[in-house]
Amino acid sequence: TEFFTDTTFRSGFVALLGRPNVGKSTLLNRLIGEKIAITTPKPQTTRDRILGVVHRPGAQIAFIDTPGFHQARKRLNQYMVRQAISAIEDVDVVVIMVDASDSRDEFEDRWGAAMLAQRAGESGKPVIVALNKVDLVQPKDRLLPLMARWGEVDGVKAVVPVSAAQGDGTDLLVEEIIKLLPEGPAYYPEDMVTDRPDTWIAAEMIREQVMLRLREEIPYSTAVVIEEFRRSSKGVTIRAVIYVERTSQKGIVIGARGSMIKTIGSAAREVLSGYFGETVHLFLDVKVKKDWSSKVSGIRHMGYEE
Repeated sequence: TEFFTDTTFRSGFVALLGRPNVGKSTLLNRLIGEKIAITTPKPQTTRDRILGVVHRPGAQIAFIDTPGFHQARKRLNQYMVRQAISAIEDVDVVVIMVDASDSRDEFEDRWGAAMLAQRAGESGKPVIVALNKVDLVQPKDRLLPLMARWGEVDGVKAVVPVSAAQGDGTDLLVEEIIKLLPEGPAYYPEDMVTDRPDTWIAAEMIREQVMLRLREEIPYSTAVVIEEFRRSSKGVTIRAVIYVERTSQKGIVIGARGSMIKTIGSAAREVLSGYFGETVHLFLDVKVKKDWSSKVSGIRHMGYEE
């Protein structure tokens, strides 16, 4: 049997893949112990690959959280799917997350998670399947056939039931990942939890509040661009623009007598103050950039690089 000596340090990169809304960002925040990825009940919340660093005794795991794998029609969505697939090539281990409480068959659907497992297997990367939301599965023995089925897939080294929201099974998942990592040095300093700059974190946290408060298609038509980010003795000053695609959407984001933008602003200010650990002075503006999510130039303008 393999055993770890204290002198063996393991480190590497791990891709977190799965359909939209299976809980990837929730898991990443849970493992890091700090909120860096935004989470909303809406699918396709994550648009970019995010690097989150998890530090454990004798190991360092650099997670890449990816956008949900989904059928993509618009340019922005196609960008998101490419981000997800290309992550497989860049990592040492692939973790595929599946919503165990979802009745959809991941093996039948061409956008199912089995397709991701197959891609990872083809590239020779070891795969761990994390069956998430097990707290919602009743009775519990419904998990056994699911675990057995995933265990038979080529390249799958472990199947771990977890609840990212409750924190159950996440330590075991980390242990299984560490076993598969190569020996090597720590790539990042111990106090670093993400490679994303503060301006990116700020934009995402504002966008999260927009997504949580607005319904239908509006959240998918919004992007946030930070125009100013300044630290001083009085705290952090942030000026941001919320972009939408149509004039009618602008009115909804602002709300009657500015009520909605005030709500978004105060909620975002609270989250940002918690993250930065100091007072945040937040100024929001709303502008229209017609059909930006369907154009390469629009996607670039919003900071999603091709």
